[in-house]
Amino acid sequence: MSLWFEDYLIKNFGAALMGADFTRMTFTPFVIPNVFVSTNMFPDRPGVAPDAIDYIVTYSRPEKRRLFIVTDEYSARFCNKITRAFEQRYQFKTQVWKGAMPEAPLDSIQECVGLVNRFEPDLIMAVGGGSVIDTSKIVWLLYERPDMQDFTSTINPIFPVGIRKKAHLIAVPTTSGTGSECTPTSVVTDTETNRKIPINHQELIPDYALLDPTLPVAMPPKLTAGTGMDVLAHAVDAVLCPAANDLTDAIGLRAIQMVFKYLPRAYCDGKDREARYRMHLASSMAGMVLSQAGSGISHAMGHAFGGVFHVHHGVTVGLFLPYEIQAYTYVSDKYLEICDALDVRVKDDRKSLANLTDKIRALMKDVNIPLSIKEAGVSRQEFEEKLDKMADYAAADPTGVIPPPYLLTVDQFKKLYRLAYTGIDLDLGSEF
Repeated sequence: MSLWFEDYLIKNFGAALMGADFTRMTFTPFVIPNVFVSTNMFPDRPGVAPDAIDYIVTYSRPEKRRLFIVTDEYSARFCNKITRAFEQRYQFKTQVWKGAMPEAPLDSIQECVGLVNRFEPDLIMAVGGGSVIDTSKIVWLLYERPDMQDFTSTINPIFPVGIRKKAHLIAVPTTSGTGSECTPTSVVTDTETNRKIPINHQELIPDYALLDPTLPVAMPPKLTAGTGMDVLAHAVDAVLCPAANDLTDAIGLRAIQMVFKYLPRAYCDGKDREARYRMHLASSMAGMVLSQAGSGISHAMGHAFGGVFHVHHGVTVGLFLPYEIQAYTYVSDKYLEICDALDVRVKDDRKSLANLTDKIRALMKDVNIPLSIKEAGVSRQEFEEKLDKMADYAAADPTGVIPPPYLLTVDQFKKLYRLAYTGIDLDLGSEF
């Protein structure tokens, strides 16, 4: 199966164009959804001032007033309040589908597409974590463009898709991690090949992101840790990418600071409302900058490893984050800005780098994230058997091609995976 990011022009020229100073100087878009933050997001009666629902109905102008909600078994608990608000205040007809699956497997999406086609909504809402929001983006795409059933190979981020003719998309995250509510990316899973496939197009950015920090309060510690490391990886990736700019750096560096301050608190006490609030904001902030500046090899390696071994995405990107930073030091000293933000920079750059990776690993220890592939429960034999596949997937993954500082070879990815198996650092004094 050919994939969109294997196209010659995208693979060989996309990265160069996105990371070029000339491109940033001549055109720097910063496209995000309409973002609302409230601890009372879905009131069942009008308030003194217009709220998010008023804004959505006023500016989206849904003539049919049909709302279709994509969710999963866990997040379905939040939907009664949402449907009641839309039905009572604006006489919407609503339908809820709670069949979204973790990691957004391709074969689970078609059922929802069929229901959406029959219901014909003019608003589609995702209520859930990253997999739910990613699922809703593809459902929305196929509802708008039924001719794009082979979207994994035909969608092209350079050319228009032409959606929003039938519906607008609303994203309501119930976890503080992926930031998918603010990104143009949907990561789906091909279960036949155990491969995660990122789909990227600017038109897939939701129209509205409704952030209610009371929703993730029920997240258990393990999920809080995994999603929190995903936030950190998004922000770090965006700062290190050559397509970063002053806007993305300001938001990304602040998000990094917030993760270090508030993730341990949210992990230790899920009812700490301030920590939940700040992590929910940090998640969307990191999603914003990821969508503008791009991702990096922590995600390329994480997608490949997580798809093959079925490990939570946030755990995988957190595990590979120190190796990304170390690999990028061969061509960039941008990591020093992160050192400044975290107050770990000293006169010696190499020592500053060590301070930074030590601080990341200390955070991982605090929230019980494995520091190595071995700690994640993968045997040496199984690791070696699947190493070639992982390295091939990582080298081809668009998050490691568009637009990191430089392209790693398959052999370089193998070296990083082998180091990560036991948690050994990359030797920066040798050739990589």
